[in-house]
Amino acid sequence: YLILLAVPAYKVLFRKKDLALNGDKALSAGALAAFLGQGLFLFDTWSALLLFTSLLAFIDLWSERTSKAISENIVVGNGHKNRFLKSASALAILAVTLGWVVIPVRASWLAAHAEEDLAKRDYVSFERDFLSALEAFTPYRDDLAKILADDIIKGDATGTVPKEVTKSVLVPLAEYLEVSANNHPNVYALVLRSAEVFSLAGEYLKPEYFKKSEEMSDRAEALSPARQTTAIMRVQMELARGSNDEARRRVEALIESNTDFVEARWLYGLVLVAAGDQKAAEEQFDKFLGMKADTLASPTVSGIFIKTSFVLDFYASRGSIDKMVPILEKFVKMYPDAADYHMRLAAVYATLSRFEEARSEALKTISLDPTRRADVEEFISAIEVLSK
Repeated sequence: YLILLAVPAYKVLFRKKDLALNGDKALSAGALAAFLGQGLFLFDTWSALLLFTSLLAFIDLWSERTSKAISENIVVGNGHKNRFLKSASALAILAVTLGWVVIPVRASWLAAHAEEDLAKRDYVSFERDFLSALEAFTPYRDDLAKILADDIIKGDATGTVPKEVTKSVLVPLAEYLEVSANNHPNVYALVLRSAEVFSLAGEYLKPEYFKKSEEMSDRAEALSPARQTTAIMRVQMELARGSNDEARRRVEALIESNTDFVEARWLYGLVLVAAGDQKAAEEQFDKFLGMKADTLASPTVSGIFIKTSFVLDFYASRGSIDKMVPILEKFVKMYPDAADYHMRLAAVYATLSRFEEARSEALKTISLDPTRRADVEEFISAIEVLSK
């Protein structure tokens, strides 16, 4: 790959014996610099490769002309022959470069800033940059649609995006995704994300959006019937619309097809909580957390921190404190750098009057997350009083 860049650069910048027109060399040098510059933002897209191969062909063209001129002892001058054609070609190349490389950078820039705003919890700027990214021109709108949808879906699931902010961007995002999904009806990821965003719109805005989510889910299922991702999404949608019986029917079918399906176990517990069957829900959560450590730590188990926090809160509400200790001890081994688990374990130890162990876990929390020092020191002071 480096040779593909180095050879034309050598020809353009260092090979003095080439008798090419100055304009040809200048245009080639500028185009090479532009390609390297845009490579900082876009890499190996079809349009970038098209421009690059066109540039290599152009350099090869004037190099070949130079070779012929030398062999025939002809000096190529700086005449005015074909000046109009060359100027038009140069303008066309610049226009294509601007249209396919430079202008789309704004949409990517806005999307990147929206993610930075989200990390900073600057929700006013996030909403502005997010909506501006949806309106910005880009030939890569389908990729942008997936990125922005992921930001909202994950942000809503983790609670990092407030519901009011989510509500403000759901409709334009859903419409944006629907256009992309309709333009590429065979792209599973676009159709599924469209279903997920419409489901959120149905939950937060109008129940009518659930119908659209259902249509998109059917399309996703038809595209890839064997994918369990669609089935999980359908269970979540039925839960959101309050159809607990349908959600239960679907999740039980998932469990029946694969008893070791981690996400299905978690969802089953959630469905049972919604149905008010606390005892059965606890049994399913026991099975979920009792699965092998490598299975729970798998990247396919999305949002493991949120899931375990929910289960731990559920156990606490049921008074099942004794169950929380082995679970938390298991997870601090799986995720030794997760301050939340250490602090949660410290609190459970303190509840069980295991004060020395509580103090040890609390101190680990400080080393992992120094911003919690004040809260942890207050906690340690409290347990020292209790231990007396």
